[in-house]
Amino acid sequence: MDRLERDGHAWVICTLGEVDPAFPRPIACLLGVCCGELPAPAASLIDSLADKGCRLFCFVGPASEMVHDSFDWRLVDKELFEVVTTWDSDDDGWPEAV
Repeated sequence: MDRLERDGHAWVICTLGEVDPAFPRPIACLLGVCCGELPAPAASLIDSLADKGCRLFCFVGPASEMVHDSFDWRLVDKELFEVVTTWDSDDDGWPEAV
């Protein structure tokens, strides 16, 4: 897990296994590379982040549109209408997503 500050914002870059459940409320989450259906641990993580107040999710990768759409429906079920989601289907969509 890497922590850095840039332009007055704190960033945490980590893999799925490094996420601490006690992590403070994030503002944005960038998830990739989406190559198929969202795995259960990742779905659980983004559900938890949305519940903690994360308000921007970006999905990157060839299956990102499908993952994005399924996550949107999860948000609707939770009535989290203030959350913004987006996606970039390029394998190398990181620069645009960030």
